[in-house]
Amino acid sequence: MMKQYKRIILCGLLFVAVSTFMFSAKKKKAASKAKSWEESYAELTASTFEMAQEFFELGMTCYSEKEYKDAADYLKTAFELYDVSENYEVVVDNALKVFFELNDYPEKYDNSFFDLKLDVLMSGIQASENARLYLSSEKEDVMQKALPLYYATVSLCAEYKDPKSAFYYSELSRSRGFLDEIGIETGLTLDGITDEQRKQYRELSKQIQSTTKKIAEQNSKPKDKVDANALTKYKDELAEKNKKLSELEAQILEYEPRFEWFKNPEPVDFQEARKWCGNNCVILEYVIWDDDKTKKINPYCLVISNRKVVCVPLDSEFDFSGASRQFRELLINRKSLADKELNEQSRILYEKLIAPVLLEIPFKAYDLVIVPDGAISFIPFDVLSEDGKTFLGSLFNLSMSPSVSVSMMTSSKDYTFSEKMLGIGNAIYSTEDDGTDRAFTMKFLSKASAPASSANSRENLLKKYVEAEDAGHYFATKNISWCNIPGTGEEIHNIQKNVFGKDLFQIVETSKATEQTIKELSESKKLADYSVIHFACHGYYDIDYPQMSSIVFGEVSTDVDSRKGQDGYLTLSEAAVLNLNADLVNLSACQTGLAKIQKGEGMSGLVRSFLIAGARKVGVTLWCVDDEATCEFMTRMYSKVNDYGMTYQEAYAVTKEEFRNIEKWSSPYYWAAFILYE
Repeated sequence: MMKQYKRIILCGLLFVAVSTFMFSAKKKKAASKAKSWEESYAELTASTFEMAQEFFELGMTCYSEKEYKDAADYLKTAFELYDVSENYEVVVDNALKVFFELNDYPEKYDNSFFDLKLDVLMSGIQASENARLYLSSEKEDVMQKALPLYYATVSLCAEYKDPKSAFYYSELSRSRGFLDEIGIETGLTLDGITDEQRKQYRELSKQIQSTTKKIAEQNSKPKDKVDANALTKYKDELAEKNKKLSELEAQILEYEPRFEWFKNPEPVDFQEARKWCGNNCVILEYVIWDDDKTKKINPYCLVISNRKVVCVPLDSEFDFSGASRQFRELLINRKSLADKELNEQSRILYEKLIAPVLLEIPFKAYDLVIVPDGAISFIPFDVLSEDGKTFLGSLFNLSMSPSVSVSMMTSSKDYTFSEKMLGIGNAIYSTEDDGTDRAFTMKFLSKASAPASSANSRENLLKKYVEAEDAGHYFATKNISWCNIPGTGEEIHNIQKNVFGKDLFQIVETSKATEQTIKELSESKKLADYSVIHFACHGYYDIDYPQMSSIVFGEVSTDVDSRKGQDGYLTLSEAAVLNLNADLVNLSACQTGLAKIQKGEGMSGLVRSFLIAGARKVGVTLWCVDDEATCEFMTRMYSKVNDYGMTYQEAYAVTKEEFRNIEKWSSPYYWAAFILYE
């Protein structure tokens, strides 16, 4: 009954509110709708959702008429009425309208509109959170629509000097993007979850999705068509199902705490992040919205030290994506450090990414952890320089992070030390070639036998395979094949011979270098016995569907339809559920779609997967460096850890410095590609 009384009161309030504004055409239209509500309120068939829509339209109308106080009040009421578990698309769209369109008002209303914008953005985020959890078949669309909300919230909090909230929403956006790529279904495959729990979870999720859609269908109807009794019934059912799901999740987490990372991980507190930095470390967390399909959102860098968290504004007119691509192309073309064009591009990126934050970096700091975003994930920060002589990598020990929350999670784990190490390489990718240097290994084919199809039908087919998590047919449809890279065999044998020895460094190669081998080692828990796992294999960072980014193994040498067991592609979701206990997972031969790179989701997602699976650090390669240089770099780097007791962060930095001072390897092409994530 209380809900019914509330509806009567709100309908009356809405009518009275709009009736006071009867002059402009817009206000007459709003008043007409409010009148309709008032006349039918006694029927109690009006949904709060439709009432919220009327308040929203009234608020926007008042804003256009410069009735700022009324606009803020009505819009606040609208978002209080929205049930964030229903019609998430409308809530998200309207929240973004408020953020983008309400920017021209007298200064005295600053606080009111800041509070309003923050409230509505949070409502939109909550709506998308609920939809992401329960509309599993639409999760990709949910995050695509909602991601601007997170960036907008960071920008708003930064603008109004609220670094604590800016950090929270920046971290939240990174975890949600990853969850979009792998999903809850991946978490349900973890070893600690029983078959019965999986069955219950899937059934409850299915019921919640069905009930949520029924509520949305009722709310989308005209008020005189809404079945009030059915709507109440559905809402009660939804509450009951959510309660049961929460109880089931608590049971699962008791025995499989990793499941939290696949469901709804909470970011770390910014005070904990400050403590994690200690006296000598600073975190640079970049928040750069790079999507020309939406309006501009101001970029920031969050500088985190043990002293404070500061939001530093970056140049909102600068093309970070374009500059990153240009810089990367110069590096891959083996330009020397003396090249004017390379130096100029390095200087520009230094000016836009590093110079604005320098004053916030404590003098004592020598470790720099960079949390990149978008296209800047694919540039080596080591090579950035103000003057072409002193490089950032010479000033700091650099490492990267997919998010502070993940890095802190991995560093807080209890690792059982093991002297055993594993090298996987020299896989058989093709029975038709003798192999080539890894710098020229991936082919995009146009097979004569492939059926003719339009771009749309091909895209539909790719999407179908993505939804089915069928990487084998996905890559076959993309017409990508892989050449043998015998240099990877030389690499792992050289590391074994010159650094660790046969007793400590086990090699898996040729016909045994398969996805099946890795999964069998994981299932038997033997993979967790290795402190270092060195993948000298093909890798692929997919920008179209980041969740298909993979480490590639020997199964791909056979036709996709004749493969038994595994398809040869270890995807993000598969990597995330491996049983690891490694100090380092090194991905030393990865390849990327160079010309198309725009965002960093594929690479950061693959890194995050290995970190969640149990790796403390992950080494990646930004582009394919030739065999000789890769072998030399890896051997030197491991030697510094094994022989001199350096950390991996120190070993990477010292090895790069050595390469810079050797004429043969001085071009950043040979050393800048190797970066360390933690």
